[in-house]
Amino acid sequence: MQIHNLKIKLKYLDRILDGSKTFEIRNNDRDFQVGDRVSFTAIFKNPEKLQPEEPCLLVKITYITNFPDGIKDGFVVFSFKII
Repeated sequence: MQIHNLKIKLKYLDRILDGSKTFEIRNNDRDFQVGDRVSFTAIFKNPEKLQPEEPCLLVKITYITNFPDGIKDGFVVFSFKII
């Protein structure tokens, strides 16, 4: 199990927190695996706002789809649950 530290736009983090976003599409440059953890840290559009120093949210990858199953080569779609 690995922990992947990823930045995410605040608007998408809000969708995860309200339960409407349950998946992530990413470049598969980290060898994501089911059971891995992802710590999302929000990034802000306005660079004058303070950036958080700690992860905002920790999730566990529960399912992965990658090439050739309907996703572009080099990318991955994973579903997750908040832990």
